[in-house]
Amino acid sequence: MLEKWKQRAIKMNLKKAVIFFLITSFAAAIGFSAVLYSNFHGRIFEWEQFAEEYKRLNMSAGDLALIAGCGIIGIIIGIWYWLLVLACVYRKSYRMGVNTAFWTFAALIFNLAALAVLYLYAMLKGTCTNCGRVRSGSGKFCDRCGNLLKKECPQCRQALDISSAYCSNCGKKLDEKES
Repeated sequence: MLEKWKQRAIKMNLKKAVIFFLITSFAAAIGFSAVLYSNFHGRIFEWEQFAEEYKRLNMSAGDLALIAGCGIIGIIIGIWYWLLVLACVYRKSYRMGVNTAFWTFAALIFNLAALAVLYLYAMLKGTCTNCGRVRSGSGKFCDRCGNLLKKECPQCRQALDISSAYCSNCGKKLDEKES
């Protein structure tokens, strides 16, 4: 069962999921705000009087159910958000070829901070432009897809980044056709 969810997280379209989450969360927040406002709008004076006199405010069972419903919807949206971040971290760590269990656990505890650190790690370490795997060591090719990661300077044989226009060792201009 867990493998089924892992495969779903890897294959899911995160952009669509985030857009759907934002739209439904916004609609739920606006809808419940409107319902709460319309329900309690006429009784604002009672709330002010309650705050001043510390008397017991008479609330109906419908009022309590409405407030509880808003709280439950808020909790569901929060859990949905947390699961979306977990799926994003799992997917990114899987594609990078790093320990998915570690990063998913870190996201479970630290949420967006773990996601930011994962992206920072990928940026600092460097990733393959083709498959997204973290570059390992000083290899010339990606160990997952075989994509060329580094090229050599034809003059001094210095290993350079694939996007380099000039050699950082001797300053020779690198042509695209030489690589």
